[in-house]
Amino acid sequence: MANSFYVAYKAVFSAVKAALDFVPAVPGDLGVPASGVAKTVFVGENFALTPDTPVILVDASTSPITPLGMSSALKVNVGVNLLVLVRESAPSDWFDDIIDVMGDVVDAILLDRTLNGAVKDVYPTSFSPGSITYRGKIFYGGQVTLEGVMFFKP
Repeated sequence: MANSFYVAYKAVFSAVKAALDFVPAVPGDLGVPASGVAKTVFVGENFALTPDTPVILVDASTSPITPLGMSSALKVNVGVNLLVLVRESAPSDWFDDIIDVMGDVVDAILLDRTLNGAVKDVYPTSFSPGSITYRGKIFYGGQVTLEGVMFFKP
């Protein structure tokens, strides 16, 4: 069976979710540290907002495709928008309450710039803290935009 563009493309978003999902530390001799940022990370699925914050919504953005040659691989610049909903009340300190969490999101992505092999490289292209109106509610957080470079051979 030929490679599926859908499978390769979706793998990028699954890898972003895996990098952001909070995993508690495992104590003991092997002492695995906690990783990830949020207990609630959604990728293209129906959901209800919960009091657990932060909540991160992972969404696809425009992904330009460039052929690398006749009947050859394609270079796909996968656009990913991360909407980071940190809290419902206005922060008393934007840097400690909002930007710190958004920085953790960027740090979690940059720990493995290949997203476990889903892309050749991923990097942030935008970091925009602010207020967000989502489903009729105002949240404080922001948006982090990523671009991942993927090569696909049909």
